[in-house]
Amino acid sequence: MAYPRSHTVPPATTGFYLCTSRCVRRAWLCGRDPLTGLSFNHRRAWIEHRLIELADIFAIDLFGFAVMSNHYHAVLKTDPLRVQSWSDSTVAERWLRLFPVKDEQLRARTLTAITHDEARLSELRERLASLSWFMKCINEPISRRSNREDGCTGRFWEGRFHASALLDEAAIATAMAYVDLNPVRAALVEDPAQAEHTALGRRLRAPDGDNLGLAPLESIGMTLQAYLALVQWTVRCERHRGGTLPPGVSRILHCTPQDWLTRLRLHRRHPRVHGALGAMRDFAHQMGQLWVKGCGQASAT
Repeated sequence: MAYPRSHTVPPATTGFYLCTSRCVRRAWLCGRDPLTGLSFNHRRAWIEHRLIELADIFAIDLFGFAVMSNHYHAVLKTDPLRVQSWSDSTVAERWLRLFPVKDEQLRARTLTAITHDEARLSELRERLASLSWFMKCINEPISRRSNREDGCTGRFWEGRFHASALLDEAAIATAMAYVDLNPVRAALVEDPAQAEHTALGRRLRAPDGDNLGLAPLESIGMTLQAYLALVQWTVRCERHRGGTLPPGVSRILHCTPQDWLTRLRLHRRHPRVHGALGAMRDFAHQMGQLWVKGCGQASAT
């Protein structure tokens, strides 16, 4: 059953989300087609660059991403209060970065028209903090560009992107690790640190003190070194089973190694909500429901 997006992403509310978009029919439209042998790996760089670009325009922070052959994941934080602090001219400039006007005179007139229209400004502020608009501004241009390259028309992505609400720090860390481990599970790399087109790989390649468009891990109480240790430990633990959590992350996770691995497995079922049982029940109550999918599994971890 499909739910209204507002059930998972309440409007004008700060929150963390794991978003996923899949190619139509789950075809390998961003990888190497096993039937034809044609390679579309270059499109993965298109998606990565677009994610970074939009994170600099929207009032939305990008914490994690992985671009695979037939889908991509992004861990995002919406911040509606930030957009309210932007000046009218900043809102107009950012909107025209999304939808550029090439003619300089027309661009100047458009900027003036937007800044003198209170209703339009209010609408654009809402859109610049909207998860749905963020995803639309990724998927639509990638679809158009890919269709032009293929000389065809029609859908490139499935109808809706999937969004899971992340209700606490443990859920955020789990979602990020799940995303960064995608290339390992797909047998593309042995070590997640070697992966391309992932947030972890981008962070590790960045110069010291530069997040290259990604939100700093320190804002969720982790360091890059601790997070890398956690992800690499997870790979070893899944292969050989057992071991203790690396130092520096148990304070955030509040769980045993087995619970951590169970939480990672839950992401493969794509529930609408991830978090502690109490937080999930509160979320369900706010949505006018008695429960949400995943409550049963949460009670066991």
